[in-house]
Amino acid sequence: MPPAREYYLARYIGFEGRPRKFQAEPEEELPAAELGSQVHALLAGTPVPDAHPEAARLAEVFRRSTLGRRAERAGRAEREFAFLMSIEDLVISGSVDLWFEEGGEVVIVDYKTDAVKGMEAHQRAGDYTMQLRLYAMAVEQAAGRAPARAYLHFLRPDTLIEVDLRPSLLESPEQLVRDFQEAQDTLKFSLNETGRCGRCPFYRDLCPGNRSPAVAGR
Repeated sequence: MPPAREYYLARYIGFEGRPRKFQAEPEEELPAAELGSQVHALLAGTPVPDAHPEAARLAEVFRRSTLGRRAERAGRAEREFAFLMSIEDLVISGSVDLWFEEGGEVVIVDYKTDAVKGMEAHQRAGDYTMQLRLYAMAVEQAAGRAPARAYLHFLRPDTLIEVDLRPSLLESPEQLVRDFQEAQDTLKFSLNETGRCGRCPFYRDLCPGNRSPAVAGR
């Protein structure tokens, strides 16, 4: 996964992208970002006054799942685990939704509230593989051993997907950081056209990806 051009456009040019036009939604429906924030807060045990019914429902989906019950029984469980680590002299910070220890193994879980169906969730999972590998490195430092398994739980379709934590030679967290540092130094952020392009605020604007018929037709 090469450095994202959207980062370059936002960080260096200061362009925020044009608001995407969506079909009007009912007033009671939360924006996607707020819905995700409420779900993560609820699953972390943080009180959410007047939580939206959909957020409460999605949080309950995880709690009732096999993985959710395993986490509740675990001897150690860390929710919204904040981390700060250095890779290739680059400091990276983030937050892991959940990790827990079970039977001598460390398990990582990342909740997703993406509006996808079951099959789409499997297609979307590849977008988050590198993110989970970075999380695994952070959790290893805290737990003292490498996580054995990592899962993405897409809550809307209630689809659980295991992520392969074994990095390849060309797709490792270290290589990602090296690529990013090179892009920072040269200000050359390569274009990586995928199915995610249609969800980017820069799509069909400053990003040249709109010139590709393959992407434009998605």
